Amino acid sequence: MTQPIKYADVADIYDNYVQTTLDIPFLLDQVKGVSSEVLELMCGTGRISLPLIEAGLRLTCVDKSPEMLAVLEQKLVQRGFSATLHTGDVCDLDLGKQFDRILLPFQSFAEIISPIAQQRTLACIHKHLSSNGQFICSLHNPKIRLKTVDGRLKLKARPPLPNGAGSLMLWAMETYDPENKVVHGLQFIETYNQYGILQSKRFIDIQFSVLEKETFESMLSDAGFKVLALYGDYFYGDFQSMTSPFMIWILGKKP
Repeated sequence: MTQPIKYADVADIYDNYVQTTLDIPFLLDQVKGVSSEVLELMCGTGRISLPLIEAGLRLTCVDKSPEMLAVLEQKLVQRGFSATLHTGDVCDLDLGKQFDRILLPFQSFAEIISPIAQQRTLACIHKHLSSNGQFICSLHNPKIRLKTVDGRLKLKARPPLPNGAGSLMLWAMETYDPENKVVHGLQFIETYNQYGILQSKRFIDIQFSVLEKETFESMLSDAGFKVLALYGDYFYGDFQSMTSPFMIWILGKKP
């Protein structure tokens, strides 16, 4: 089972506090010139999907949360866009076709906690990748990400709500389980009206696996992938184990 985070509880406000665009130019560059359909896994509410469609890509979007996909579907209708949306778990996906580009962005693979489910997911992705296709997957660099995991409650974001309706405050607290290599946490999401009066408070459990470079590389090899490139940021910087914030994997199929 993947995606243990209950996105149904926050689907309606998710876009208010997840607004980064850091990875979008990189991903647009990675799909440049692809005329066939692109597969985006764990797509959520379409933070990346919409820019890809705007760029002229034909897209199949997969997510386990029907609530998140419902938000994406509403956005597509509002913009007059179209995409194929599929509700499903990436660890047992069977779309019956292959793709020249498969994207698993935003470090989402780490939300798959079980090593067995992780390996099943990679096997499914391998099955859906064409012989000369590329699979792009991003992960946090554990050496950098774990520096922020200290058990303290922190204010992560305070964005305004749309149409001057007020503001949102996102708090998070995370702890690390080194035995199982999993980060456990809580997110507290508060919304306030334009007068600063609390309107709602939500709590959501989060957890994600911590995957070292060597571990993930071994899993990829076992699943039949070869590493074409590994970047440490979204500006094509070489991966440096002690300083790079991300591991951005460009992968192909072994012969």
